[in-house]
Amino acid sequence: MLAKWNLAAATLKDFYVCAATTRMVGEVSFTNTTVSDIKVRLAIKQGAGSPTVANGEFLEYDTAVGASGVKGNGPLTRSVVLLPGQILWAYSDVANVNVSLIGIEE
Repeated sequence: MLAKWNLAAATLKDFYVCAATTRMVGEVSFTNTTVSDIKVRLAIKQGAGSPTVANGEFLEYDTAVGASGVKGNGPLTRSVVLLPGQILWAYSDVANVNVSLIGIEE
C-alpha cells in the first residue's frame, strides 16, 4: 500500500505525492465505513501549492458510494497513473471514509 487516509468531513486532502524521479501506476479505493450513502471526489494535480483543485483536474466529483453493510455496496475503485510531481487529492462529504492507494512506483 502506497498511501492510506481516514478522511475528515468536507476537507480536500492531498494523500499521495509522486516523487520527482518516478511515475506511479495504481488503484485508488474509497471505502464508506458509515451507515449512510456518501459523496467523494478524486483529483490529480500537478505540483504543490494551494488546496484548490481546478474543475479539469477531477476524476470523480460528488460520486456516490453506498452505505457499508448494505448488500451490493462496495468500495469505489479507480485506476490511476501519476507522472513525476503529480499529487492525488481526495474528499468526502462526511468523516470516517477511508481512501487508499495500492500500486507500484517505477
